[in-house]
Amino acid sequence: MPFAKVRGIDIYHEVHGNGPRVLFISGTGSDLRREPNVFDVPGIGRLTICAYDHRQMVEFYQTSARANREDPVKRAAQNRQLAARAGHDAWDILPAITAPTLICGGKYDDIAPTARAEAMLNRLPNAKMREFEGGHLFMMEDRAAWPAMMDFLLAD
Repeated sequence: MPFAKVRGIDIYHEVHGNGPRVLFISGTGSDLRREPNVFDVPGIGRLTICAYDHRQMVEFYQTSARANREDPVKRAAQNRQLAARAGHDAWDILPAITAPTLICGGKYDDIAPTARAEAMLNRLPNAKMREFEGGHLFMMEDRAAWPAMMDFLLAD
């Protein structure tokens, strides 16, 4: 199994496809053992995708919550992950990102609302935005989402 050890954490990852290289960053609930996943998207093989998952975080929640809360190692790992998410702020550096950027979101997403995506769009000098039907999982809810993202990634 392909694991990379980073700061004492084993990060599971897979690389598939043949084409321009893309790092796929998913949410903290992701686990590549579950299907469908990013590698099951029609046409995804036109890209070389490196994806990793957060299985240690997922397993923390899926096993007995009480047992995990009592396990100081697992509890410390969860706390580090949550602290990293809470303290991350890249707002000030967004204008320095000049690479073509596609910001996507679901119309009914209460976790990452459209207003946040629009605010990022206004800070990124070379960005476009697409809104799709659905909520936080719009990529699975709107069949137009993946083809639109693939077209963007494969554009000259």
